[in-house]
Amino acid sequence: MRKMTLTGLVFLVGLIATVQAVNLPQEVGTEVCCELQESASACLLPGEEEGTCRTASAESDECSTYVEISCTENAERCYKVSARNATGSVEECTVQNGVSLIPIWAGESIFTDWGYFGDSGPNQWGLGTGFELCGDGMEQSPINVIESNATAASISASIGDVAQHDNSLFEITQENYAPKYTCVQEGECGFVDWDDERFFLVQFHMHAMSENGVNGKSYPLEVHFVHSTEEGRLLVLGVLIETTADANSVVDPILNSTSVACDGGDECTVNFNPSQLYDAESGVWNWAGSLTTPPCSEEVTWFLQQNIAQVGYSQWQNYWDHIGGFPGNARPWQPLNSRQVVSITPAQSAPTPTPNPTEEQTEEDSDVCFPANAQVELSDGRAVRMDELQYGDHVRVKSGNTADAFSTVYFFGHRDSNKVAKFVRISLDDSELTVSPLHYVYVQAGSKMIPAAQVRVGDMMIDGAGHTHEVMDVRRVQELGVFNPHTEHGDIYVNNMKASSYTALVPPHLAHILLAPVRMIFSAFEKRALGSMFHADCPKWLRQMSIMTQSAQ
Repeated sequence: MRKMTLTGLVFLVGLIATVQAVNLPQEVGTEVCCELQESASACLLPGEEEGTCRTASAESDECSTYVEISCTENAERCYKVSARNATGSVEECTVQNGVSLIPIWAGESIFTDWGYFGDSGPNQWGLGTGFELCGDGMEQSPINVIESNATAASISASIGDVAQHDNSLFEITQENYAPKYTCVQEGECGFVDWDDERFFLVQFHMHAMSENGVNGKSYPLEVHFVHSTEEGRLLVLGVLIETTADANSVVDPILNSTSVACDGGDECTVNFNPSQLYDAESGVWNWAGSLTTPPCSEEVTWFLQQNIAQVGYSQWQNYWDHIGGFPGNARPWQPLNSRQVVSITPAQSAPTPTPNPTEEQTEEDSDVCFPANAQVELSDGRAVRMDELQYGDHVRVKSGNTADAFSTVYFFGHRDSNKVAKFVRISLDDSELTVSPLHYVYVQAGSKMIPAAQVRVGDMMIDGAGHTHEVMDVRRVQELGVFNPHTEHGDIYVNNMKASSYTALVPPHLAHILLAPVRMIFSAFEKRALGSMFHADCPKWLRQMSIMTQSAQ
């Protein structure tokens, strides 16, 4: 059989990407025609060295009026096709410029290597023999999960309720220029129990950027843990990942520069525990989907973890550089069609009221702060991280550019760069605010102050320019650093969103009164070291004074 040259292959696939549709050759009388557009066909008589350009008549199956098909890129490049005649031999067909083309061989995919860009990209996958579902399937993955449209499941479960994975040995190989981690001891790397079946972990791999999205947002990385029953039914557990400044030691064995480039053999094995990457306490979104790479087989059960995992930026960069950078290896979102996304969440305990400020409060509740990577705007226009903010800095506390839009930081309730704490991440339409659950933020376009834990999807928040933003997602995360700067005004804009210096531990009006002496001393002496005098014991001190004040009322 004749072989396709690499140059010919690239040129051929580029042609197919140019035309609106390419159908299989059809016999019309003694001619063989390949449809190029809705009304244009290139037809060939067996034995001719060059085809002619025609339009297909709407009234009959015959090719009729001769017309010239215009060039699409420049005067030297026109539409070109190849066709197989009635006897089965391949004839090369060109359109009006005398340049022949390597033909499409019957029974072969037009791709020897599918990819993610241009001529071999996802929009072309469905043209390959055996890949038809990539173009015609009705239950394709990945998808964009719209949380507000998801149906609540009739059961409650977390990932840990249905999944069990242990430290196991995986072999690293390269598939389409990206690492794949295959379970060495089949059936021994973990499983997911779902719908009365046990799905065993077969392999896992990654995509950058993420393939699935949530509320229109993509993430830097996504891991797919691919599971299979003994009969071959598939379940994929996807984990969305964001990057942080600090490396995640758990994933270093699979994301260091050596591992991502490894390609088989005894030296390309790694011990890894998948349960250390996913969150066993997280819920999932569930839908019926497909493989996200050719042949795009359907009837795949999908779980997408609702909580977001983290890796270090340098670890993500190792993977990104290895796969060649832009455009990455992510298939675009596919239509949901008639499918329903189901939200499966862990069993929730009975809701509890906002806690009173007592000594019995947990350490987690007392961490009423922002993480180290949160940013504030200074009066000189600079944006600085919380761990760079200093006593005496003037930060934005109001929208607009008036003289009172900035206020002085005179005190830190917490200031610890090394502590890891739990936060609420509030994702808006074009920004994010991460804050501890009991810290006050403003909703209803800045008119109402509530603890961050009570923020809900659909609430409206306000930015430093006075514009409102809709809350698209709210979830619990872990972040590094705890910082609670107090301004003389009482409010503070963090990540350009309006928040308060105060928390639900102490009523804001009472906290403002209790801190009045500190503000007076700071204003009188302007000693930045003043804040450190109160720093260590301040949360306890404020709670005690609040209790005493409330008891006296």
